[in-house]
Amino acid sequence: MIDSCDRAESDTHLIVKKNELNYVVFPLDKTLKMFYSKLLAQKRFPLEAETKLKELIKVIGGKVNIHSSLVEEGSIVEVVEGNAGIGLQVKTYEAFFQINFCVKPSPNGNLTFRPGQGLAIVFDETAQGRCKIKRHLKTEKSNYDSIVFFIEETCGVQVEDYGVELNLKQMLNVLEYIQTVKDTYYIEWIDGQQLKLKNMVQSKEWNIQLKSDHEWFEIEGDVKLDDNTLVSVAQLLDLIGNNNERFVRLSDGDIERQFEKAAFTY
Repeated sequence: MIDSCDRAESDTHLIVKKNELNYVVFPLDKTLKMFYSKLLAQKRFPLEAETKLKELIKVIGGKVNIHSSLVEEGSIVEVVEGNAGIGLQVKTYEAFFQINFCVKPSPNGNLTFRPGQGLAIVFDETAQGRCKIKRHLKTEKSNYDSIVFFIEETCGVQVEDYGVELNLKQMLNVLEYIQTVKDTYYIEWIDGQQLKLKNMVQSKEWNIQLKSDHEWFEIEGDVKLDDNTLVSVAQLLDLIGNNNERFVRLSDGDIERQFEKAAFTY
């Protein structure tokens, strides 16, 4: 379908009004005026007209810029491969986390879609200008199905209408899973409240000393986390000793995955 929008025209120019402060002016010669008038008068084309439209585009390609989501050859804008990564848009509430799943074909663009849904060819605006994006719908759907399977099997909840609610423990399991597949999934914290999951680095990077005290050993030093944060061994042993879960809370918003307690007992 061709939309006329708010416009004014003369024999030499076409003026399109986008809003009260934004007008686009196109110079028109006789050839352009003819194409524009006839296409706008037609407005709608049947699906079987695609072949004829492709032929028309080849003829007028050097004179008129045509953008079409239905005809892949129907645009001269830059063509880019779409990103099939799944975004988890997370909103934090007092007792749970609300997750909505989406895909953003252009990381720097404005458009978002439900994974695997919508047109395979879309147009978006980025800081570099307008671009045509070729989405990978099958990959989007496969990536979405994988995260849904993990959540439903691990957390025991049902994902419905591309969304789900998780409690803290379930959310931590999802964060832990995403850390292993960062190229496929990412998180957007809607309200800026980030739940950070930290991990301990390899023990060779720890700074720990054992001191003999008669029949006992005293442990001193620090354990390094993957964001270079240092936690004292005494603090960590205290947290682990009073916790039977797989994760311990370091501070508000900071959660650390618990390793085997045997690593800290002597």
